Amino acid sequence: MSAWAATRSSPRLSAWLENHQLFGPILHNWRNGKVIAPRAKVSATVSMLLCASLMLVMLEHGWPIYLAIAGMGLGNLWIWSRPESLPESC
Repeated sequence: MSAWAATRSSPRLSAWLENHQLFGPILHNWRNGKVIAPRAKVSATVSMLLCASLMLVMLEHGWPIYLAIAGMGLGNLWIWSRPESLPESC
């Protein structure tokens, strides 16, 4: 979402993001088919698991913690429901 807002506010920043070695292909795939690469899906899942584990270990258990973990789980389901490659052109 921040990339979307940044590209709307600054053409210079938009051009930098689109030509960036790491972010450029990710943005291109998203704009041309809502594609999330398998590597990005795994990275997101691992980071969510790490955050959930840290919350469970370091914070007092309560409904806000469980709500955050449930939100991460739903977000993860959504991420994994996205296609992993651009559709083939006929």
